[in-house]
Amino acid sequence: AGGTAVPVIADVLDDDACRAAVADAEKALGGLDTLVNNVAVGDRAGVFEVTPERFHQLMDLNLTTAWQMTRHAAPRLPRGGAIVNISSVGVRAGGPGMVYNLAKAGLENLTVGAANTLGPQGVRVNCVQVGAIWGAFAAANMPPHMREVRKGWIGLGTEGTPWDIAQAVLFLASDHARWVSGQVLSVDGGPSTGRPGKPAAAVLTETPPPSTPEGTPLVQA
Repeated sequence: AGGTAVPVIADVLDDDACRAAVADAEKALGGLDTLVNNVAVGDRAGVFEVTPERFHQLMDLNLTTAWQMTRHAAPRLPRGGAIVNISSVGVRAGGPGMVYNLAKAGLENLTVGAANTLGPQGVRVNCVQVGAIWGAFAAANMPPHMREVRKGWIGLGTEGTPWDIAQAVLFLASDHARWVSGQVLSVDGGPSTGRPGKPAAAVLTETPPPSTPEGTPLVQA
């Protein structure tokens, strides 16, 4: 526990900015041990409803940024270092936000490929697949009735919190996971263990409320 937070501002869509951000963080912290790729941007439009420009933008935001940060950070990580990518249970679901899901599926594949590539230098790469989390983002974008439907297909019957995801990331970044690499850890309260019930389909197909019209960007952190 404890430590010092050092802000480093960069446009992670820009490869040179990613390189500079890694160098700045290494200098400010005296070295790097862990990289967490946690960009998440999506909208409610279907995979064939977005424009080509928006499609490429979403792929770049959710996948290319992680690839860029990983390739610049990896050479600076010591043996025993770790990279943790943040994905979503949406990779297993169809429906609204499919471009986001597609990009996150690519991120999970990048996790495995990077783990195989970086394994010889002692760097582990894993992924946390995030389930139904109740936090500021969900509170701002999810009507109460949709929240209740969502709770219905969580095996444990309760939503997770950002704390739950943080603990998973901490585990994968720590020496407790020193022999874990190339894995996707689903932190979702149970729905990945079976098929959601019929009511859950409403979460994926219901028309978005006026506060989040179709095509409006939804940004997750």
